[in-house]
Amino acid sequence: MEAKSRALETIFNEKELLGRVMEDKELMRELLLRFLEDLPQYMDALRKALSHRDKPGAEHYAHTIKGAAANVAAPGIRALALEMEEAGREGELVSITRLFPQLEKEAALFRTTLKREKRR
Repeated sequence: MEAKSRALETIFNEKELLGRVMEDKELMRELLLRFLEDLPQYMDALRKALSHRDKPGAEHYAHTIKGAAANVAAPGIRALALEMEEAGREGELVSITRLFPQLEKEAALFRTTLKREKRR
């Protein structure tokens, strides 16, 4: 069970987020819902920046995703977005493009994990 809990915390750290919102489960739920609403828009904007070879835009949206993920204790998404942001800062669109599918998978895993946790 402990290994499962640790693995889950790399996707979504509920304990961290609950601490951040002072154990207010309703506020936590609202933050998560907002993140789940906003993330697809941020991902689309990042995808468009990449397709237009817009280095500053790609860096900006990677930064936005990183911050939003940090706010809801989604360390896997945050780590990938950080790596993408740093690549953007270096002008490495190829690296960001290479990481984008991983970010999509991590976002899908986050959504699935939240749905599964909601049913518990």
